[in-house]
Amino acid sequence: MRHRTSKTFGRYLRALLIGLTVIPTSASILTAAEPTLEYALSLKPTQSGLQYDSPAENERTGLEVKTVATSAGTGWVVTNESGQLLRRFTDTNKDGKVDLWCYYRAGVEVYRDIDADGDNSADQFRWLGPAGLRWGVDTNGDRKIDRWNQISAQEVSQEVVTAIQTKDATRFARLLLTDAELRNLGVGQSRFDALAKMRAEALAVFERQASTQKLINPQSSWVHFSGLLGVIPSGTSGSTKDVTAYDNVMAIVESSGEHHQMILGAMVQAGKNWRLVSLPPALATETSVAYSGYFFKTPGISDTPTVATGNSGSEAMQKLIVQLEEIDIQLAKPQSQSQLASLNTSRVEVLKQLAAKSTTADQRNNWIRQLADTVTAAVQTGAFPDGVAHLESLYDSLRASKDSPNTAYVRFRMLTADYGRKMQQPNAEFEKIQDQWLKDLALFVQQYPTSDDAAEATLQIAIGEEFAGDHQAAISWYSKIAQQFPKSPLVAKAQGAALRLGLPSRMLTLKGTTLAGAPLTTASSKGKVTIVHYWATLSPSSVQDMLLLKQLQAKYGSSKLALVGVNLDMERKSAEAALQANRITWGQLYSRGGMESELANQLGIVSLPTMLLIDQQGKVISSGVHMAELDSELQKLIR
Repeated sequence: MRHRTSKTFGRYLRALLIGLTVIPTSASILTAAEPTLEYALSLKPTQSGLQYDSPAENERTGLEVKTVATSAGTGWVVTNESGQLLRRFTDTNKDGKVDLWCYYRAGVEVYRDIDADGDNSADQFRWLGPAGLRWGVDTNGDRKIDRWNQISAQEVSQEVVTAIQTKDATRFARLLLTDAELRNLGVGQSRFDALAKMRAEALAVFERQASTQKLINPQSSWVHFSGLLGVIPSGTSGSTKDVTAYDNVMAIVESSGEHHQMILGAMVQAGKNWRLVSLPPALATETSVAYSGYFFKTPGISDTPTVATGNSGSEAMQKLIVQLEEIDIQLAKPQSQSQLASLNTSRVEVLKQLAAKSTTADQRNNWIRQLADTVTAAVQTGAFPDGVAHLESLYDSLRASKDSPNTAYVRFRMLTADYGRKMQQPNAEFEKIQDQWLKDLALFVQQYPTSDDAAEATLQIAIGEEFAGDHQAAISWYSKIAQQFPKSPLVAKAQGAALRLGLPSRMLTLKGTTLAGAPLTTASSKGKVTIVHYWATLSPSSVQDMLLLKQLQAKYGSSKLALVGVNLDMERKSAEAALQANRITWGQLYSRGGMESELANQLGIVSLPTMLLIDQQGKVISSGVHMAELDSELQKLIR
């Protein structure tokens, strides 16, 4: 039999009604002959890749076609001997023509074709129930999806894999933010420009990259999706709305019996759609992707996700990956604390089994590190307080097996998770917790000096000592970073922090470019007491301090007291808006990069607000004066 589409079925129904002399109604349809079972089962969804009930000829005993009339309209259904639905074809607007074609699996509707414009051809396509929530629209009548009314983050990851597999740049383009969606996100101008640029670059290079990559071949199939879900709150970097985002998104893909983790990067929610932010980082390399997150990353999670390969196509591995996917789907839904704990416990067990059944070292390392990363994240969000015990158990087993790379990796995340859990407890004794945290980190650096996390642990110790007021100890720890980890990206920050703590009684001149683009130097304030105020809009207390500084300037006079701001916002417009709202007029130094900018690393700024107090000769009196003590310090200097 020739393949019949939804449009063919529309012509079939019109042929049944051709003898009528009045406008067809639902009642008119009821008088027409029902389609045969063979014909009804020959109709297929417009879109491919669906799993729905399609009985073979030798499995059709008890199947029947029936005319039905419901609140949705009049038409025909196909049922099996148990009365379960297999198909439903309906005239929903009483014009005598089928405009809704529905397909079922195990009695549950999983897909429908819709003729929304009345031209007897499906132009909307909806996945339903366990098949997902995609809702695509054909705008030009070629039966291909031109835009998405709705698509989930998981389904975007599936579409990305298919677009790469088929080298379909148009299909990929549908997954990127549209101009309207980008405007409606309410992000600051600088981030808007960055996102628009990344979209343009992704469109420009996708086809070339898809043609040269080797991770995905024509036989590849999407298996699993994961990522870090969070909200970037309104006010961040000049945004006017909360932005819901996934970051560090991965898709597990099976190719020729091997599993690969493919880094897709970041996604944002735009209305009912999820959208890609940029070209998937995985297209840039076939082995590993250095990606630390565009919007955010969870503390303790590696900056370099690994791409594991290996012969993991066994039935047991496949079942475990399906279990992992089902757990992640449930974790993404609203759950009670007890349900979250139970799901996370199940996730740990599945990841342990995946690690145990891995056939290569790289693959095993990948599952172990994913376990450590995700448990740490869950503990720090309060969703899995028992996660620390699981990490301790994993650490003990790795140490016993002398698996040193993974032992250090898990140990650092175990310490991070434990510290976060303790700090969240009611009536937490912060000083004791902080003291133990520093001791644990120092022991970690001693035990695992070559670990990738040793530099980060050293920085955390230095910051802890600085906050505790032991500046000599802090300087010593900051200095160790440059000495022991010269290639670490933390070196600039650490060297700047050591310099800052050693500033008191030394001369200092800061210079740079203001938000307005003019040069500014503290040397021009010689003869006045100068306060250098490091701040950002993400630190409300540092913004509030500007109002208090304005009061102090009014008290002592601008001829005796000079104020210099150093803004550490990622977005220039965020700072400008705050200054305008608070009517701040003194000069503001600015360089791009936020807390990692040149101005931030120059003196190793690790917290906000930070204020330097400089006397009339340019000598630093304090490299970290607090607002509460500032007035009394000024009284000593200004007579």
